[in-house]
Amino acid sequence: MRDFIAWQCQLRKWTVRAEGGRPSSGMQPRVTRLDGSEILAAMTVLILEKDPTASTHMFRHFGRQSHDPRQSYEKGLKVMAAEYFEHPELFADLLAAQFAQESETAAELVKANLCVLSFREGARVFRLECKVASLKETDPFYQATYWHNYLFNPGLVPRAQVLCFVPV
Repeated sequence: MRDFIAWQCQLRKWTVRAEGGRPSSGMQPRVTRLDGSEILAAMTVLILEKDPTASTHMFRHFGRQSHDPRQSYEKGLKVMAAEYFEHPELFADLLAAQFAQESETAAELVKANLCVLSFREGARVFRLECKVASLKETDPFYQATYWHNYLFNPGLVPRAQVLCFVPV
């Protein structure tokens, strides 16, 4: 898992520097059931720090500080491009994805309890069998996911569903 997280940090650092943070294919795994049947062709996932408190506070501050979403986005990108992904050891062995509150796909994933995330970019391929759980709004990983995504999409509704994917 540590090799995967190191690769994700490298990939994400490159995308914030070269692509304005636009998710690459390596950040959008194919999601399947254990039997191989497809749930989603691609789902954008985040890697999160083991303790996301400081970055969540910072991203929330950026998001609320200005009425200009471009300004918040640029501040967030600057932090992520500079140091955010420099230390893979600070990131947790889990992934998170945000869905609309009433998402049928999110409900299906939670009900299944397990899924496979297949990552591919260039010659790198990772296949992770994961346990799926829905996070409560008070969970630090929920807050980290929401405020990170808010920088890239300030039109997000305040009540979202965040799923956590933990490799087994």
